[in-house]
Amino acid sequence: MPSLKEVRTRITSTISTQQITSAMKMVSASKLRKAQDTIIQMRPYAGKLKDILSNVTSSLEASAGGIFSQEKPVKKVLLVAITSNRGLCGAFNSNVLRAVNSLIEGKYAEQNKEGHVKVLCIGKKASDFFSKNKKIYAGHHNELFNDLNFSNTAKVAEELMKEYTKGDMANDEDANVRAKVGGMISRVLVSAGDSVTAGQLIAETDSRTIVQEISEIQKTLSSAKKIDPKEFENLGKKLELLQEQLEETKFKSIISGHITSLNVKVGESIAQNSIVAHVHNSLRTYDRVEIIYNQFKNAASQLLTIEQYLPVIKPEADKTSKKRTFDYIFEPDKEEIVKDLIPKALKIQLYKALLDSQAAEHGARMTSMHKATDNANEILRDLRLTYNKARQATITKEILEIVGGAEALKN
Repeated sequence: MPSLKEVRTRITSTISTQQITSAMKMVSASKLRKAQDTIIQMRPYAGKLKDILSNVTSSLEASAGGIFSQEKPVKKVLLVAITSNRGLCGAFNSNVLRAVNSLIEGKYAEQNKEGHVKVLCIGKKASDFFSKNKKIYAGHHNELFNDLNFSNTAKVAEELMKEYTKGDMANDEDANVRAKVGGMISRVLVSAGDSVTAGQLIAETDSRTIVQEISEIQKTLSSAKKIDPKEFENLGKKLELLQEQLEETKFKSIISGHITSLNVKVGESIAQNSIVAHVHNSLRTYDRVEIIYNQFKNAASQLLTIEQYLPVIKPEADKTSKKRTFDYIFEPDKEEIVKDLIPKALKIQLYKALLDSQAAEHGARMTSMHKATDNANEILRDLRLTYNKARQATITKEILEIVGGAEALKN
């Protein structure tokens, strides 16, 4: 049996812990009220936007939603893991981390073997967990929960959309890249007909001579105190030409790298359209984006949710649904409206997921701290019983010693 001093020390520390957990419970309850009101007010708007999008797109073709709704072969995947910045909220964070690992090892195991699965973390707990694996870690946006608002969230959503459409044939922002690729391939194919070998292209990418000439001209221009103006102009033009050639050579090196990744042997021919298709596919950052987070149900429970963020899943018309369908007047037309609605809906979807996660976090922490406080009460009850038993045993022992001593004196 422990000594009275040890039991008193444990009782004191347990009382201190109980006070902390009780205070954290009240703080979380206060924050939960605000977060709960926010997500409850957000859901009708998000739901109505989804209904309008469903009604408008129900009669459109699959490609009418633009580049955000086009299905592609899933080769590169981004998983957005939403956790909290702080702990002490039960299994709130571990459930998300477990679900992300399950997707990596199960659904996207093939892509993961090729190194094409990345995890973007929103929340310090996810960042701390996945940052150890540089192979899949794609960065974090932990600062969002410091000041959670639509403006900050929209920037992250725009970043995700930009990465998803990067290199897409329908993306005007990459028109210059595609033009450069096409022009380069056309020039290389002038002497090779309709195909070019990997060996031909790789052989033309040696830039060591060009770099050496540029270095010599730069030294001449910087070190010469007096130089003929005409010669200075000629050297400047030559320098510009060499820099253009160097840039072209670097770009051919990139294309040769694509050919190498296609496992084309030196001397083997490869068609121009195959090179173009592979380059476009390589420019694309992600083919699918999924969000993993805890959806707020009530203060006591949260629903682990996995949502496909990109490409946008076209809503299917439910023939059994009793909801009324409205006949809208469209201006300018359905396709243009849907293309404007989808980016807005994507921003709202991410913002709603973050609000859900924030409310779920406060609910999970309040529940966890409530259970911790109750457990502290049980521990205190057991410790006080142990203390009283030890104290009673000590008193009884002392009484027996006194009685024994008195009896000894009589004899």
